[in-house]
Amino acid sequence: MGIYSHYVGGDPRVRLLELQRSGEIDIVIGGEGEHEVNANWSIDKAYRQLADTCEACGGLVVRDGLCQLLLMKTYGPSFVLEWMHGRLYKISIREHTTWWEAE
Repeated sequence: MGIYSHYVGGDPRVRLLELQRSGEIDIVIGGEGEHEVNANWSIDKAYRQLADTCEACGGLVVRDGLCQLLLMKTYGPSFVLEWMHGRLYKISIREHTTWWEAE
């Protein structure tokens, strides 16, 4: 086997989604790296984490009701994060295009 002794076959995108959905790794919103959320976080924890990051990066996060956050950045699209039954359910680009979704 040699240098590939830890290789696991398969599609890395599928594995990434599995890890994100289980909460083993955070979801990087938009892919740039500043704004992260975890599928297991409550909306309150996500709001606190994103508010800290937005404050440092010049963005804004707004809580919209009991189950939505709106993440507005100084560049690129805005994202809507939605919770259902206490878990992160969906991340959409503000124009209602799904960007990330739980099963």
